[in-house]
Amino acid sequence: MVTSPMIIDEKYILRPAEEGDIPGIVSCIREEYGDCYYRRAFYSEDYLRKNMPHLNLFVAVEGEKLCGFQSMISHKPEDEYVEGASQIFFKEYRGFGLSRKLVDYTYDIARKQSFYSIYATAVTFHKITQSMCEKEGMLPIGFNFGSYITSKMHNSFHLGSNEKYVQAILLLPLIKPENKRVYIDERTKGLAQYIYENLGVKYQIFTDKAEPEIPQSDIEIKVNAREQQVILRVNEIGVDFKEQIVEIKNKYHGELWTMQLILPIEAPESVWAQGVLMDEGFFVSGMRPLCNKKEQMFMQYIGDVRFNVEELELTDNAKALIRKILSLREEG
Repeated sequence: MVTSPMIIDEKYILRPAEEGDIPGIVSCIREEYGDCYYRRAFYSEDYLRKNMPHLNLFVAVEGEKLCGFQSMISHKPEDEYVEGASQIFFKEYRGFGLSRKLVDYTYDIARKQSFYSIYATAVTFHKITQSMCEKEGMLPIGFNFGSYITSKMHNSFHLGSNEKYVQAILLLPLIKPENKRVYIDERTKGLAQYIYENLGVKYQIFTDKAEPEIPQSDIEIKVNAREQQVILRVNEIGVDFKEQIVEIKNKYHGELWTMQLILPIEAPESVWAQGVLMDEGFFVSGMRPLCNKKEQMFMQYIGDVRFNVEELELTDNAKALIRKILSLREEG
């Protein structure tokens, strides 16, 4: 993302990161998180240098001194969104409005690119990030209920007693296609309509169900053993779908293992798959519009992991959505 620097209060400069900024970025992460930041690769200076074009790192500086940084991660070619992520400031530079200025700066740049949407995951041990994202026009579309183990997290905020911490997922549509067909289980139709209408996205929702015809499912699996989290991305729904899901559940279960699943929803076999997943203890945890050429939804498995939603710090929009999601989960 090529762009010009911005000067703030004749004192600070916002600009794309340079290789010389990398050590300061790692130091900034360590000041806030010690050794527990969940994006483990960000501790590697070599990784950050090699992936600068993909990570789209931006910094706020005062003279030669780094104040803070943020990334705008491009997920092309696999996906069609850019992710506003990892904004961290040194403690001495907080409280001056630089965080919001950096969000304005980077999101304005992203709006001019050829992405379907801007996507962000926000912590729920404070609602600062959620509020800043909403001021940019983003709205919550779902939650990851098992992103990382709370006891391993150490930073300057109160984390509460949840065994695993919850991330809020927000989205800003940059395009708004109409007349797309999506297939949603009847039990979830109201939730999907609520999210789509909030975003101003008009989709045709169908509840028709059909069993898959292809023999083999295509499911990508990413395992984070440190945080006991599995990310499942379904590319194709096949006859063996339930068999594969049960096998994965049996392999990663107990303790604090959780799963987040991304399911395509543009064909009737998706309704069948949603039913299979619900029977296996998954619940719908949000929609995933305008992130891929195929429309998708989030489904979650959390096993026996305990969490207390009342301890989460959420904006009013996020509170309304999480209540709807948890109400559907309780209804089963």
